[in-house]
Amino acid sequence: MTDEPLLTPSQVAAILGKERTTVFRIDEADLPYVLTKGGPARKGHRRYKQSDVDKYLGRQTSGDLAERVARLEQRMDDVEGRLG
Repeated sequence: MTDEPLLTPSQVAAILGKERTTVFRIDEADLPYVLTKGGPARKGHRRYKQSDVDKYLGRQTSGDLAERVARLEQRMDDVEGRLG
């Protein structure tokens, strides 16, 4: 087991630039978490590994960039179509 830092949902939200409630809505398959002892109904508190947050952030950044490039290429095609 590593001594990797565990982050709270609020810390993850700050890193992602999102609201805390948004972090809770992210599918566990996309952003895994561990449960600590205690918490609501004794189910535990969510904690996120820094490496998992970094991976999620990397996927989001790559996806956002790919999406922006695709939109830009579409706009260029539209302009060329009107000119040509």
